[in-house]
Amino acid sequence: MVETALSKPVVRLTRRLDASPELVFDAWTDPQMVRQWLVPGEMVMAALELDLRVGGRFDFVMTGEETYAHKCVYREIERPRRLVFTWSSSATAGRDTLVTVEIEPLGEGSELTLTHEGFADQAMAALHNGGWTACFEKLVPFVED
Repeated sequence: MVETALSKPVVRLTRRLDASPELVFDAWTDPQMVRQWLVPGEMVMAALELDLRVGGRFDFVMTGEETYAHKCVYREIERPRRLVFTWSSSATAGRDTLVTVEIEPLGEGSELTLTHEGFADQAMAALHNGGWTACFEKLVPFVED
């Protein structure tokens, strides 16, 4: 869902998962797991560097019909509940945006909320909303199997 907060578009997605918060957190931070789902549609992850520490880099390249190089820096890491990192690519016009991942225990599963903010305009937010939605379509069965 694309929202507008203080005149800036925001993408916010929430999913209930039949997976523990620890497993969901690992899906965001384990390089082998990240490679499996953090690409929309038929795209593939051509490169990934992940240095899981505050100030560490999280850089990756997605390829398909187009290629997108992403540059990210971890700002907060609170296993298994929260990750915050910057996000920059050609799809953000090289501008840093901010991604917050919150994972709440929910019974034997969890609730995942992703908030991506700092977009220049609605079109940029809509593009990312579509990308994140497609990635979540891969994440859900990946962590629930």
